[in-house]
Amino acid sequence: MANTKQIENYWAALLIADCALSGHPIFSHIAEQYNLKPELFDDLSDNPWDTKIFKLENKLIWSLDLHLPAESSSSATVSAIQSVLSQFSKCGLRQEEVLEAKKYLIGSIPVKECSNLKELTHFAFRAVTELNEIAPIISMQKTINSLKYEDINEFIAKTFKPESSVLVVAGTRELIKKIRPVPQIESTEVNSD
Repeated sequence: MANTKQIENYWAALLIADCALSGHPIFSHIAEQYNLKPELFDDLSDNPWDTKIFKLENKLIWSLDLHLPAESSSSATVSAIQSVLSQFSKCGLRQEEVLEAKKYLIGSIPVKECSNLKELTHFAFRAVTELNEIAPIISMQKTINSLKYEDINEFIAKTFKPESSVLVVAGTRELIKKIRPVPQIESTEVNSD
């Protein structure tokens, strides 16, 4: 089981990886894929994906929700996203991406985590109960800033491993079949006389 400092470092590294992969308004790897293949994403909503990071027992969980319509492009869209996750696992982040993600996160944590009293209470409670931290914003900002480029890429390759993500499809039967077609099973007829 990881100690508190290690969990805090993992959490910060995951925030940086998530920021570069999906959360940065300009440098997101997923948004870049959308820009490269706009025909795949024509039918999507204004907010086609959402990520969440949370702690479950002694593990950190990263979740990516894709909001797909039941259209023919759904399967290709999922394939494109899986390709991004695979590439991200292999290549990690460039140094300039790490610096940009750190800058963005250090400024955005107070806004994202503490935008209203409910969010602030949840953030403070989680920091005290999970990280034993009474000054969570300052501590998280320091941890984000202190992580080295190599440590983040090692975390992406060995711990985060986005290429190993489990795909869970929720939707209509037609949408699920388009994304994950059911393999045809050969059948043999048996005549009973």
